[in-house]
Order: sequence, then structure tokens, then C-alpha cells
Amino acid sequence: MKIPKTLKKNNRKYKLIRIYKTYVLYEEVEVKYKECFMKHDLGLLKEQVKPDRKNSIFGGY
Repeated sequence: MKIPKTLKKNNRKYKLIRIYKTYVLYEEVEVKYKECFMKHDLGLLKEQVKPDRKNSIFGGY
């Protein structure tokens, strides 16, 4: 999924500044302060759920 160049969140408008491995740096348009958003918060990454080891085929080792 592509990272949006402009973002509207919490009734504020943000402009893309830089992309890091796990988060994205945006600058607020009106006040010019910078804020980081996790890729998970933007909906770019899905939460990975690990299976329960007790119910595995290996007997819970």
C-alpha cells in the first residue's frame, strides 16, 4: 500500500517529510510542527497474530 503524501488526521492536515522503517514523519501544514505516525496507525501494516503454542502440533514445547 502506498504512503499518502498528504494526510488528514485529528482535524489537522499533514504533509509527508520522510519515511523510516517503522514510522513516517509528517509536518503539520498550518503550525509547521513535525509529528511521527507508526505505519500500523496509518493502516499500512497489519497486526501479526502469533498462534498459541499450547494448541500447536508439537505439544506445547
